[in-house]
Amino acid sequence: SDISLSIASTHPLGEATPLKNGELTITLTFEAANVDVAEDIYLVLVIKTTSSQKITSSSLTLPGISALIFTTINPSGVTPIDLNLNDFDPPILHDSWNPITISPSLKNNVPIMLRPRGKYEVINPSGRTIFELPLYPNLILGESTRSIDAQLNDQPVTLSWQPTWKNIGPYRLRITITTEGGSKIIEVENPLWILPIRGMIVSTLILLFLMILFIKGRNSDSPKLLDTST
Repeated sequence: SDISLSIASTHPLGEATPLKNGELTITLTFEAANVDVAEDIYLVLVIKTTSSQKITSSSLTLPGISALIFTTINPSGVTPIDLNLNDFDPPILHDSWNPITISPSLKNNVPIMLRPRGKYEVINPSGRTIFELPLYPNLILGESTRSIDAQLNDQPVTLSWQPTWKNIGPYRLRITITTEGGSKIIEVENPLWILPIRGMIVSTLILLFLMILFIKGRNSDSPKLLDTST
């Protein structure tokens, strides 16, 4: 829809502004007059350098940078939130030798962008959280889906956890989604059993091999009957 948008800036847009100590801070204020419901606005701010020296014909192309501006015009001040957690389906049985890696996603059902937060937890059989990572605050555009990442050293990483030999039994994976203010939106837990499957297979094969060697050894040591017939 067409929006009558006015933009106020601490520095005049479209005019040259001198830098102070090589830096410049610009504050933009947006105001819309004909918006009845919350709506997203996508803008591009282009900044170009200029010089007080006379520009020759060979230097007409000036370097510049552009920055995307995503903002929401919200006349009510209340942000509608409707999210679905999808693809959160870890296997029922997992080998403790391998890391547990999941790739869930969030579907934003409202027409404006959201930036939810949250955490990812691994809970042991006694109910204690033994592993936890915050979720990376990805921006989800209106009526779109985006994968969920964990946050490690301020960078997005895959939701993954490596069990140890001690992590055996029924565990639970929990994902909690909250607003930026910390209000809980979604909390989902899924169970899984962690077992040393590879170790069990190797142990079984070794046991079968030893049993075969034992049986062969007994057969070779058993006395043989002599044929006394003439």
